[in-house]
Amino acid sequence: MDADEIGARARSANLQLQELTPARASLEDIFIDLTKDAVDYHGATDSTNSTHKLENPR
Repeated sequence: MDADEIGARARSANLQLQELTPARASLEDIFIDLTKDAVDYHGATDSTNSTHKLENPR
């Protein structure tokens, strides 16, 4: 929706706007949004990854 359409809708609703400033997402914002569900690395969250003593095999 562009500024003209927003202004027209505001006028039809008897709302006074002081300023309309276009806001655009940065390339970083777009990349983060597109890749938010991708996971490359998983961290360990429990103690099962700790070093364990090996039993003496006979």
